[in-house]
Amino acid sequence: MARRKKQIRIPKIVLMLIFIAVIIVVIVMCKNILQKNKNKNNNNLNTNVELNTSNYKDYELPVAYYYNGIQNKNFETFIKAYPDFMQIGSQFSAEDLNNYYEQNKDVCGENITLSYEIGDAISYSANEIENLKADFKTNYGINVDLSEAYSVNVKVKYSGDKSSIESNRKHTVFKYNGQWYSL
Repeated sequence: MARRKKQIRIPKIVLMLIFIAVIIVVIVMCKNILQKNKNKNNNNLNTNVELNTSNYKDYELPVAYYYNGIQNKNFETFIKAYPDFMQIGSQFSAEDLNNYYEQNKDVCGENITLSYEIGDAISYSANEIENLKADFKTNYGINVDLSEAYSVNVKVKYSGDKSSIESNRKHTVFKYNGQWYSL
């Protein structure tokens, strides 16, 4: 006598629910993998490094905030270099700080570090300050009462596993409402 196999019938709805559950699990796993890769690519943005402002002259502070923010991938420090009316926070993001390093990987290699040295400063003339005020009015629609402005020389160096890139830059800094800012 031949034994007959007993067939188990699983309703279609149960099969559909199992299929949907498997799809959801795969999607969640992919999302977690992508998030881990994104965090790895962000090179651990650093928001805990404080700049020791006592090491700088007042007019050097915006330059120090700018480079220290890039150096430490700290967006909060970076935007301190600029006045609120320039709305730098809406034009740049923390991701942009990583891009400074990414742009130099081909030449410098991996493990890029940034160093900077603030040099001498040249005071703006009364005429140059008036031109700067006019630029603010044209570009930001605001009348800015500037008391002082300087052109500050900065030596910047990106170093990596392969090589280094060194450049000299000029930063315009200005005193507005008792605070120094970068342009």
